[in-house]
Amino acid sequence: MPKHILVTGSSGIAAAVVQMAARSGVMVTFIGIDAAEVADLTNQTGATGLVCDLRDEPAVEGLFKALSGVTDVIHVAGGSGRSFGDGRLTDVTLDAWNKTFDLNLTTAFLVTREAVRFFERNDTGGSITLTGTALAFHPEPDRFATAAYMASKSAFVGLVNHAASRYAEDGIRVNAVLPGLTRTPMSIRAQENPEISAFVKRRQPLTNGFVEADAIADALLFFASDAAASITGQQLAVDGGWSLGGLQHDPQ
Repeated sequence: MPKHILVTGSSGIAAAVVQMAARSGVMVTFIGIDAAEVADLTNQTGATGLVCDLRDEPAVEGLFKALSGVTDVIHVAGGSGRSFGDGRLTDVTLDAWNKTFDLNLTTAFLVTREAVRFFERNDTGGSITLTGTALAFHPEPDRFATAAYMASKSAFVGLVNHAASRYAEDGIRVNAVLPGLTRTPMSIRAQENPEISAFVKRRQPLTNGFVEADAIADALLFFASDAAASITGQQLAVDGGWSLGGLQHDPQ
């Protein structure tokens, strides 16, 4: 069966995945929330772009029911909750918490659930790969204090483990990639701050700073490939050394 990859998201890491997959000749459909951004990526790559708010349950259900031939799902959509008021736990309002969870965990839940239903309905098996963050398990409390974001991404462990264990017998694989600080539009604040950029170089020494989006795309596409046919329930950190601690402290 020819590969047909469904990607959620239309910028940053998601755009890198779409571009890389399209260059390799794989059939790609992607989903974004910004119509202009979706149109631009469609024009760049020739992939099929769809507009959908992945927090909207009926919309996600309808989208998956209309799809055909999808073999692999790569879920990247989500992002920072800072615009909602995410930050230190004691500063986070319930509204900011709920909106950040909707953006990250609710979208992951709905996409994973509907992907499983899709594969079961078509009796094909397939792969689902989520995009978490290394920061959820290896925090940096001063410069990247985002309680709701970290909590929502940490919950991916349970989602991956449940789905991977329950649906392995149906030929459905579920894994996750955990990026470090990556050069994307979401990390512009950090990229443009000299002090934070210097810190990221120390914390991610392997990449001498921010991980490039293509490196994350490579890992996501690996889990969707035949080379990963025997892999499920795994979480792979692609973080330039972030999870090892690096040189966390400021130079004296």
